[in-house]
Amino acid sequence: NEVQGLSTAALGYQRVVKENRNLYNMLQDLK
Repeated sequence: NEVQGLSTAALGYQRVVKENRNLYNMLQDLK
């Protein structure tokens, strides 16, 4: 149903944000 699709999209988005934050932190460490 629509609600489940939205929650799945939200979970996927959160995962991407977390991955991006990890990458950003790693880049900061390299400087």
